[in-house]
Amino acid sequence: MTDLQPVPASKHQLMLFSAYLALQGLKWQTIKAYLSAVRHLHLIGAPQEGFSDIARPRLQLLLRGIKRSTSAIPRRTRLPTTPLILQQVWQACPVPATDHDAMMIWAAMATCFFGFLRAGEVCCPSASDYDPTWHLCVSDVALDSHSAPTRLFITIKASKTDPFRQGVTITLGKTGQQLCPMSAILPYVAVRGADPGPLFRFADGSFLTRGKFVSEVRQRLMAAKIDPAPYSGHSFRIGAATTAAHAGMDATMIQTLGRWKSSAYQLYIKIPRESLAAVSAVIAVVQ
Repeated sequence: MTDLQPVPASKHQLMLFSAYLALQGLKWQTIKAYLSAVRHLHLIGAPQEGFSDIARPRLQLLLRGIKRSTSAIPRRTRLPTTPLILQQVWQACPVPATDHDAMMIWAAMATCFFGFLRAGEVCCPSASDYDPTWHLCVSDVALDSHSAPTRLFITIKASKTDPFRQGVTITLGKTGQQLCPMSAILPYVAVRGADPGPLFRFADGSFLTRGKFVSEVRQRLMAAKIDPAPYSGHSFRIGAATTAAHAGMDATMIQTLGRWKSSAYQLYIKIPRESLAAVSAVIAVVQ
């Protein structure tokens, strides 16, 4: 169609655009966000034309159909990475103090879990794409004390829920247990050195990307005789929320630690089947 003009867009164009995005696998909420961007384009490029077509019944019916069809698609199950799984990985893949890459992967895993972080917040998007104003750098790590540290601070400069790069500093504490973020991160940083660049990188200087991180984690899961298919880079964040909830942590604290703006964090909490089964015995008691 060569007769289509970008501004102003007709309702037919908007419907074609929405259908195209749906065929590309985008979710209904994402398509709505794209349409909002188109509306903004009209406000800038053709304010006299307005943007009333966004509210037309046919377009709304199409969006409603997209919402229903995408909601019917089963979501990929992502299991939480729990402390038990981390222990099993540690036992199956011990981390020698002389193995830079093994120390780095273990430190990244501990950072994601104890920091309630997304994998994308600790990794570079690609092997060559690195921006020190956006991505996690070695200079973003600080201690409360160099002689006897008990707390570690990591500054996350930006994330998908922080488009304006306001940044946030997360605090990780010393646990005194086998699983401890400080005992995982500090030895790696000591081996890595303080020269500028991404916090997590391999001995050959290449960056730790999200894809490489997930691949390395899955290899360790297989070594621990755990099916890696249901686990992803997001499993650490899910596991942290699930573990905190199972331990009885206050919901407000979980929401704060995970930097959730709403109650959406509840979707991340996976209740063990044993706990669900125990409910039967509880509600069977005659009062």
